[in-house]
Amino acid sequence: MNLEPESYSSQHIPLESVKCFLSETLPRLGWNRSSKEDVVLDVGCGPGGTTFQLILPLFPGVKKIFAVDLVPVAIEFAKRHNSHQLIEYSVANFEDW
Repeated sequence: MNLEPESYSSQHIPLESVKCFLSETLPRLGWNRSSKEDVVLDVGCGPGGTTFQLILPLFPGVKKIFAVDLVPVAIEFAKRHNSHQLIEYSVANFEDW
């Protein structure tokens, strides 16, 4: 398995199933129509491209997006290349929470 974040970010195209889920399924469930400030958790955010390009625009009223990944180099890449004041990237193993 290649864990270099540049390998995942160079394509800028998430898996079609992820793209479909975020852009079609979640809006059908009303996840983007909240009138309140949402807090979103992105588990397994990798280098942050999907977090920044797809999740952030899906939630226009988002208060904060917590994006976590197990791979430290991926989080460092996300902080450098996909940062936003509403996204907080952290190294974490979700299974430990």
